[in-house]
Amino acid sequence: MADSPFDDAFAGLGGASAQRRAAYDRFRSLGLPSRRQEDWKYTDLAGLDRARLAPAATGPAVSAPVAGLDGPLLVLTNGRVDADASRMGDLPAGLEIVTDGEPASTGADNALAALNAAFAPQAVHVRVADGAAIDRPLQLLYRVTDADACAAHVRVRVALGARAALTLVERFEGDASAYWQNQVLDVAGETGSTLIHALFQAEGPRSVHSGLTRVALAGGARYRRFDLQTGAEIARNEVHVAATEAGAHADIRVAQMARAGQSLDTRSYLDHRVADTTSDQGARAVVDAQGRTAFQGKVHVARDAQRTDAQQQSKAILLDETAEANTKPELEIYADDVVCAHGATVGQLDAAALFYLVQRGLPLAEAKALLIEAFVADLFGDLDDDTLRDAFVAAAQVWFGKEPS
Repeated sequence: MADSPFDDAFAGLGGASAQRRAAYDRFRSLGLPSRRQEDWKYTDLAGLDRARLAPAATGPAVSAPVAGLDGPLLVLTNGRVDADASRMGDLPAGLEIVTDGEPASTGADNALAALNAAFAPQAVHVRVADGAAIDRPLQLLYRVTDADACAAHVRVRVALGARAALTLVERFEGDASAYWQNQVLDVAGETGSTLIHALFQAEGPRSVHSGLTRVALAGGARYRRFDLQTGAEIARNEVHVAATEAGAHADIRVAQMARAGQSLDTRSYLDHRVADTTSDQGARAVVDAQGRTAFQGKVHVARDAQRTDAQQQSKAILLDETAEANTKPELEIYADDVVCAHGATVGQLDAAALFYLVQRGLPLAEAKALLIEAFVADLFGDLDDDTLRDAFVAAAQVWFGKEPS
């Protein structure tokens, strides 16, 4: 990689700290992930290695929060905190947000995380005090604009104290620039804490999006993720959850909606390290002509993790014979007293249901949209926040050209 554009971009930083240099050296030793690696067989990032990606400059902030949500709003434009566009006054008691300092160099064995630590201009630290239940969602909006051939790297850390509770809403969006947005989110949930994590990925049509979420759960902690992927030309999201103490639980719900030329890939890794932990994963994909999705869900149960309950279900609907949906469930179990199962189906819209709706006067396109909406909305049915649930449905409606209701 001596002559790669990443070297040029890093040299362009000038005066990088020892921590950043160590992170970049780690990236160089790992190299950019390729399709030769089993976990990356569905996503091709080779174009990033050929592009000339400079760090994105500050651009105009044109983001808008999720409709109907109040509470704190932090906007990051082209990877940098935009104080003028944010709404950070009067934070709820028990919530602290710090936006200075370098990212910690925690790339470990993940190349994109190491590159993120080398380039992210700052780190966002969110802390919730012991026993604090934050009653308004915290919104983080990541916007890329006017950034052709540029990369925006964002690093966020969320620390939940014992019995703390927070709803975190993340939205990724961008214009028609050919950019790359690379985010790392680290979550530490202490005993009895709860994080509800809603994610809307609506990046620009020529962009590459990569996201890595790493979660560590202590005893009785809960992590609930609701994720809708509709944007980017190429998107790769990874979710790693480690259940480290008894009673920890993780829910993951991800919906992917891909059109022609899009490749949307999600990989989850649920690591049950101790006894008496649980997880439940549900994935839905809707794929139009010449679109592609992939859901790779792995559950690891350690030898001492007796009485683990881990469930996984993936469903996909193909809207055209040229659509492609890949699903790869994995169970790696070393304990003998567990309840673990997975299932996967790939099919088409229910012909009988379509016929029924059309016979009752609904145009075919509208009937298809109604069935798709129901298919996606069902995934978010157990989200308690009505405003967030409606926002997911509205985003799905926009995807198939229906005016949000």
